[in-house]
Amino acid sequence: MPGNAIFISQTGTYNFCGRTRTIYHDTGSTGYTRYDRDYLNWVFSSQNTVQAEIDDSTNGVRYCQGPGAPTYAKYQINR
Repeated sequence: MPGNAIFISQTGTYNFCGRTRTIYHDTGSTGYTRYDRDYLNWVFSSQNTVQAEIDDSTNGVRYCQGPGAPTYAKYQINR
């Protein structure tokens, strides 16, 4: 249902209900990244206790070995 989704065209920081969160855009996409409203309600809720870990870009894994191999943040990987 189109009314149950939010579409963003770039990564941005948003404030809702007194909570500030970064919402990530799929950088491999030429269009919009779709977010379900229920998911965004959780992201901005007080029940979300992992936001600092989501925003941490140094907690990721290295997919390739060797010097200069990229490291990706654990939760900032898009499909």
